[in-house]
Amino acid sequence: MRPVLCPPKPDAVLLAAPGSNVVKENLFTSFIHIKEVFVTMVNYRNITLAVVGLFLSVSFLATPSMAVEKDGVMMKSGKMIRVTEGKEIGRMDRETTMSNGTRVMMNGKMLMKDGKEVQLQEGQAVMLDGKFIEGSK
Repeated sequence: MRPVLCPPKPDAVLLAAPGSNVVKENLFTSFIHIKEVFVTMVNYRNITLAVVGLFLSVSFLATPSMAVEKDGVMMKSGKMIRVTEGKEIGRMDRETTMSNGTRVMMNGKMLMKDGKEVQLQEGQAVMLDGKFIEGSK
């Protein structure tokens, strides 16, 4: 059976390749194609939003851990000093327990979770995560 060619109407287009069947595209099939394009664009937008959201959440998660590297206590001039964002904010006014269980006393004695005691020397510091910094100034 041979396809029948119809004269084009203003709302229809005939698409044909040599040796192939004729495909008639009208407003309805055009609408379906537009809808498919729109759905594809929405999917790409959702993927893009998800990727951007992932990067933002990772950056927000990384920020507190960076702050921990700059927050803690240090021995300076024989006194224990509190440090926030890498800046001295005042004297240590009470015993402090770090996130890993290490306790730091006001006299500079550091009591590790395993029971080991260490006396902080001038310039040494302990960060809030319990990381010991040797000779920090």
